[in-house]
Amino acid sequence: MKKALQWSLGFLVVMIALALVVPAGAATTPTKTNKPATKKHVPSYWEIGSADATANTIELQQSDGSSNLTLKVTATTKITVGNKPGKIADLQKGQKATFTASGENCTSITATAVADTKKKK
Repeated sequence: MKKALQWSLGFLVVMIALALVVPAGAATTPTKTNKPATKKHVPSYWEIGSADATANTIELQQSDGSSNLTLKVTATTKITVGNKPGKIADLQKGQKATFTASGENCTSITATAVADTKKKK
């Protein structure tokens, strides 16, 4: 009986201690979380800035102005303009373009047709 009383008394002390500690912790003000500012996503794409057949280079610009890139065009560069095979002289400023590169060499570039570029401006 003495052990049961000691156990009950110990249990009661623990419960009272928890009752005093838990509300004190719960009463603290929650911290605010800083949400990142919501930014409207503006799609970005590459477009031809210039194409120099003499120097065998093309300059590409991101439409949002964030990047410029100059690549060398080699004899093995695959150029497509408006879904047709093309050459560096067919590339004109403002055409949308996708490309692949190896180092500073352009391995392939696909540009929109010139008529498509003029319609959208």
